[in-house]
Amino acid sequence: MRKIKFTSGRSLIEVVIILSISIFLLYIGVATFQRFIDQQRVNAATENAVGLIQKARSLTLSSRGGSSGLYYYIDVDSYANRLVLRDQWGNSIEVLDFAGTPILIEPPVGGFYFAKSDCVPSNNDLRFERITGDAKIYGNDWESICTSNYNWFKLRLKKDASGAGPAHTIKILNTGSIQIL
Repeated sequence: MRKIKFTSGRSLIEVVIILSISIFLLYIGVATFQRFIDQQRVNAATENAVGLIQKARSLTLSSRGGSSGLYYYIDVDSYANRLVLRDQWGNSIEVLDFAGTPILIEPPVGGFYFAKSDCVPSNNDLRFERITGDAKIYGNDWESICTSNYNWFKLRLKKDASGAGPAHTIKILNTGSIQIL
């Protein structure tokens, strides 16, 4: 009788199982890495937006000219997908442009308003008070028309219209403080 020798090696079924598990793990790893990259993009955009808002407040508080002196404001332009730091004459000081990025500025439903329903500003300007640093929305006549406690807008990825992806809400309190939600 002839002895059967077994050779070491893998059968086709074992190779298929190993490849299937490897492909599955690779898919999970790539998806996780993509979510991490997307979150980092939103985090960086949020940090830049908060920095620009803080710069407007800081420039206003440090300006010389008394209570009627120079002030700065943030123009939230969700149509052009950018934030613009402007001086009191409307000159552009610094622009944070998200047009060429996967980030989208998403104002609250109905526009960039303070929380009260009776507040209907004619533009999207977030201005800081010269002496106190308080944040207010102003109309074209530059008189305060809103007295609510806060305003907000959201930064999210353009590719995820469902809102399920990474996003941050930037909440500006009327005291000038900023919260990231």
